[in-house]
Amino acid sequence: MLFLRLQRYEKIVPNARVAEKIIFTAMIRYKNLGGGSGVQAYETGPSHISVQFNGTPRIYTYSNRRAGMSHVNQMKILALRGYGLNSYINCFVRNLYD
Repeated sequence: MLFLRLQRYEKIVPNARVAEKIIFTAMIRYKNLGGGSGVQAYETGPSHISVQFNGTPRIYTYSNRRAGMSHVNQMKILALRGYGLNSYINCFVRNLYD
């Protein structure tokens, strides 16, 4: 199942006006094969993984720049498997989100 995540970006343009651009990003429901994960959905990009946890609308993005490429790549693998992502985040990258 896919979720649509609404992102709002604001950019200052000449004459102090604000232009808005709305982007819809598809998030994939996490399989949760272990049954006890706090991860609800995720979305991946070339250099990041974004995770939404149960009980919060907030999206946490872990990037190569902040969390490190090896951690981000491992999280992408675990997300695809549907097992172990929440534990990995808690053990290795808990506060390394952007």
